[in-house]
Amino acid sequence: METSLEIIGVPEIMGLYGFSYGYTYDLLHQKGCPVLPRKRNQKIRVIKSEFEKWLMSQKVR
Repeated sequence: METSLEIIGVPEIMGLYGFSYGYTYDLLHQKGCPVLPRKRNQKIRVIKSEFEKWLMSQKVR
């Protein structure tokens, strides 16, 4: 059985959740945020399901 993971970046996060650019980057740089490993100057990416789980566990600010 094949499972596919949906990988999303900053523009997709902004569109899905209605977050501003700055707020999205603040979230992605918080300790514990499940960003995928990347090399210098690569775009920030997350696995959508992992990001949603993490996001739901955060306190609303």
